[in-house]
Amino acid sequence: MVGLVAVADDLTGANATAGALAALGFSSVTFPAPPRAWPLADLLPDAAAISTNSRNLPPTQAADLLKQVCSGIDLAAALVAKRIDTTLRGNLAPETLALLRAVRRQRPSQRVAALVVAAHPAAGRTTRQGVQLLDGVPVSQTPAGADPLRPVTESRISRLFETTGRAAVTEVHLDQVRTGLPALATALAAAAQASDIVVVDAAADDDLANIAQAAVLAGQSPVSAPQAGSIPTGRPPALSWLAVDPGPFTAELAALALTPAAPPAGRVLVLAGSTSGQTQSQLDLLRTKRHAAIDYLDLSALPEMTPAAAAPRADSHLPDGLGDVGQRPAASSGGDTELHTEGRLTPSEAAQCCHAKSDHLVAAAVQRLARAAGGGAAILGLQATPPAGPPNATTAQATAQLLGRLATAAMAAVKPSGLYLTGGDTAAAVLQALGATGLRVHRQVLPLAMLGTLVGGPHDGLPVVTKGGLVGPATAALACVAALSQPPSLAAPPAAPAAPAATTATLAPADGPQLPLQPLLERRH
Repeated sequence: MVGLVAVADDLTGANATAGALAALGFSSVTFPAPPRAWPLADLLPDAAAISTNSRNLPPTQAADLLKQVCSGIDLAAALVAKRIDTTLRGNLAPETLALLRAVRRQRPSQRVAALVVAAHPAAGRTTRQGVQLLDGVPVSQTPAGADPLRPVTESRISRLFETTGRAAVTEVHLDQVRTGLPALATALAAAAQASDIVVVDAAADDDLANIAQAAVLAGQSPVSAPQAGSIPTGRPPALSWLAVDPGPFTAELAALALTPAAPPAGRVLVLAGSTSGQTQSQLDLLRTKRHAAIDYLDLSALPEMTPAAAAPRADSHLPDGLGDVGQRPAASSGGDTELHTEGRLTPSEAAQCCHAKSDHLVAAAVQRLARAAGGGAAILGLQATPPAGPPNATTAQATAQLLGRLATAAMAAVKPSGLYLTGGDTAAAVLQALGATGLRVHRQVLPLAMLGTLVGGPHDGLPVVTKGGLVGPATAALACVAALSQPPSLAAPPAAPAAPAATTATLAPADGPQLPLQPLLERRH
């Protein structure tokens, strides 16, 4: 059974939604027109995006066509979406209501409401106070208002539904969207019980992610006091949604509600030096949705994680198991080791012990990675934990350098087909440690997340995604790993012949300061 069915009124919209889902690793198929017989059982896609080619049809005819299309599809358990135009062109209200009635007919035991999130912030389309804006201007006052076939005469989304006289609408404004996850989930649940249509404001990608998380929470009963950050699973929802949007919100919702059926190709090694909350939430979702075996790397015990490590003193703290403060090993004539309690370690001896502790940590971490690889993990890696004290330049550099050493040791142990590096300093240190002279950039996965291949060194040509630690929605890691999991022809298309000046590459730092490299819910209910 298909996990997601999206219905669009033109092929461009169907492709846009399918593309957003494919970027997260979902197998997606687009139908340019409704087929006479649905070959979904043969194709086995995670998602099907259907174009009805109905944007310019009369409203009644468009609604009838939606009814016919849905009569041949099992919508009882699938996530269902209505793809709409970002400028509100077409038959938004009639088609949404027709699709809502079709879903309700197949889910008689659930409350089903349409959740309209019309914003596409990355494209300059936002929704404020229920009004759809294009670069801050109501869409009816933009060129969409002069469309030769279906001019947009109304910018307030709720009025498009209210004019039909058959739909109750509730608006959820931006101040409610940003009050916190529990409050937003409660507001959405209340709105869905009171209305058929819930129109929600959004002005940033983070708003879309918050609305998606709140929508999943609201689908569980009761929602009077949902716990922030927890996505309940294991029981059918009392409330389900018809997602109505241009595509980005559907992708956010699918990332939470579904798991791609196909495992990623090859093996992806994840190294995360960033300890930001944003990176944590991204990797948590990767663990949940892709069963990623990403272990935590506790660096707090390493002496170099403190500013004092920059200039070791003779009374520096020794790592556990390598001696105690105030004691140092001394060779005896019999070859045994004696402990001198009256002396202190020299700076050189302290540095040697610190290095030995780091070597032990690297070896243990690589052993854990090898066990995960031997157990069949397709996505595995290490995530640095936050330092005990406030972050500083010393700990950031030490973390990056240690992950660089780990990358070198892990290559032979796990033989990854791709690397996902999050944190600019981490990416720079890893590229240098692997002997790469540069990164050939192929495409942008997300803003400040780039897919490329290593240039030079023993791992020349290895696909890599680098991403800043403080950027991206909760689904960022999913998208980055999906980019690495695609066939080589899609993940890293060969560059067309061009003059050397047209080649895009990023040089890996040699000696000197490390530089950030930032050019770039279970399967089914």
